[in-house]
Amino acid sequence: MRATPILLVLTILTTSHYAHANDDPFASARKGMLMCYAPDSDMKTCAALSRFEWDAEGNVWEDGELPISANPRVTVKTKVKASIEGSTLCEIVGDATPHAPIFLADDKPVSEEDYKQYIEAYQSRFSQLYGKRVCVDISPYESVFITQFSVDGTPYPSATSRMRWVSADEGYVLAP
Repeated sequence: MRATPILLVLTILTTSHYAHANDDPFASARKGMLMCYAPDSDMKTCAALSRFEWDAEGNVWEDGELPISANPRVTVKTKVKASIEGSTLCEIVGDATPHAPIFLADDKPVSEEDYKQYIEAYQSRFSQLYGKRVCVDISPYESVFITQFSVDGTPYPSATSRMRWVSADEGYVLAP
């Protein structure tokens, strides 16, 4: 008689664990939500924001924005082709893309002269990653997700971060 409640509880726990483990971590992206890296729920800020699109050929495009300077406030917007493999998002850094980075100062495109300066700094910052496969694995953790980065299969625990999916109407913005 006592075994029945214990078996029922174990079945529920096991079933819910496997159901959660098999959830598509990109389901929210498919619904148009934004990936918010290092979210601050009190300030409604993110260290970086990304939106995902799927084209007619099934390619995944990540539209990302991240701050590169606080004063003046400069951000860079990128659009890169990525692949999703289960719970992992990957891209080859520097792969040819028809979309050049866009630099914004206080939400306005920078001048041509400033663009040359920012693109040079941006390219030199990421030059050691050119041609490498950079991946981020997404795992559920409490009310957020944990992102774990790897470069050509080598994990980088120092780049582990929290992430959550946010809708555009929640008011999240890039952190200063």
